[in-house]
Amino acid sequence: MSVRILIVERGPLAGWLHRSLRASGCETVALISEEEPDPAYAEDCTVDMVVPRLDRVEDLISAAMDSSSDAIHPGIGSMAESAELSGACRTAGLGRSASSAQHPAQ
Repeated sequence: MSVRILIVERGPLAGWLHRSLRASGCETVALISEEEPDPAYAEDCTVDMVVPRLDRVEDLISAAMDSSSDAIHPGIGSMAESAELSGACRTAGLGRSASSAQHPAQ
C-alpha cells in the first residue's frame, strides 16, 4: 500500500514535488484554488481537488482527510513555518514533512 501525500505548494516546485514523490512510490494530492482551476502542476499528481482557501489550515486538514492522505507536505511558503498546521496535523493523525523549523506543541 502506498503513502498518499497532500502537497500544499503550487507552481513549478509543486510539479517537481509531485514527480519526485510519485517516482519514489507515493501517491500525491494537488490542491487547486477556485481562481486557478487548471494549473500545470496538477498534471503530475495522482489526485487533484479544489480547496476554498489555500491559506486556511482547516481547509488543508479537511482536504487531507477527504483525499485519504497520510501526510501533508507544506512546501516552502508560509505553511512550512506554521505551528498551527503542525498542531492540526498532529491532532488529525497526519504526518507532516519538509519543515526545518521545530514548533513546540500548542
